[in-house]
Amino acid sequence: MKQSGSQAVPPVLRCLFEEHRHLGALIRLLREKVSQPGKLSPGDCYLLRDVVGYLHDYPDEVHHPTENLLFERVVHRNPEMEHAAARLRRD
Repeated sequence: MKQSGSQAVPPVLRCLFEEHRHLGALIRLLREKVSQPGKLSPGDCYLLRDVVGYLHDYPDEVHHPTENLLFERVVHRNPEMEHAAARLRRD
């Protein structure tokens, strides 16, 4: 991944982008499993339990705090970014 101007994307941003992709994949898996007709297998039930637990815990415990630290650093460097950072926090 490259930014404009051929600057490398910082590792923390690469990690956050990857986490967004992984969280999206888990949400797609949930949608797929719950839309299947018929009963779920016991294995599916365990998988869904683990996916829901991960989606419930990981973003609030790890992902969002990392984003918030990043937003703080951006705003510290450029106070004009406060409005954009506040919008991203709400999203």
